[in-house]
Amino acid sequence: MKVLLTLILNVYSLISIGQVMVTSGLNEQVFGNPGEVKFVDIQLRNPGLSPAKASFTLSDYVNSCKKGYLYLEPGSTKNSIADWLTFETSEITLRPKEKATIRVLFEIPIETTLSNGHICVFVNNKPVIEEVPSSGEIFQIGVSTRYAINVLFNNTSLENSKPDLKVQNFLTNEKDSRFEFEYINVGSASAKFTCKLEVVDTSGAVIQSVNSKQYIIQPDQCRVVKTPINFNPNGQLYTLVLVAQTINSNDLFGFSFETTLK
Repeated sequence: MKVLLTLILNVYSLISIGQVMVTSGLNEQVFGNPGEVKFVDIQLRNPGLSPAKASFTLSDYVNSCKKGYLYLEPGSTKNSIADWLTFETSEITLRPKEKATIRVLFEIPIETTLSNGHICVFVNNKPVIEEVPSSGEIFQIGVSTRYAINVLFNNTSLENSKPDLKVQNFLTNEKDSRFEFEYINVGSASAKFTCKLEVVDTSGAVIQSVNSKQYIIQPDQCRVVKTPINFNPNGQLYTLVLVAQTINSNDLFGFSFETTLK
């Protein structure tokens, strides 16, 4: 146990000594028309006490409701926009406590017919190697962190390029005292959205009204919206009225469920 604790503490110290962190968002939305040029800024910081080096690579991916992100070779998916991005540098070294912004050129081809597209930008830290003595032996620990930034494109020249959110699963998590709603985006555009949930009893009185945090959802992607249960259900029948609203387009998606809560 003592050796294990020593290893864990050294791993955390290695991360703090010199690793590049991404301080901007891990989901970047780009709205534009064919032929336009956009920019995506990635903000970085080295919080450590020694210089740190990171490189930038691309990866395509597909969304799976059961498995999450499945990463693939760049350019290998039908909605890949890997060829649209150009980095001003392939790697960077930051001094201790230094900050930097990497600007990525985003060129939308004039001939594109994609309604939406995506690509993942990996910020790969160079492994930090440290020797850790333990019980007369020397262990070498290599620690490497990687940040995944999803760049999401929506084609604003297409009127039918919109999100379409549907609830495909619902459950009551009694252990954590919350509702969980699984949304899927069957539309053709990414969107940021929030949800408002109202719980109504059989007399029509609103027992609970709560707003969720903000989520982002891509086409064919699932998101689980979690909201707390702030009342004593007492085994009664309730109607759950759930309204999702997108941030940019203000589209509304309403659903209602009847359920008996224990």
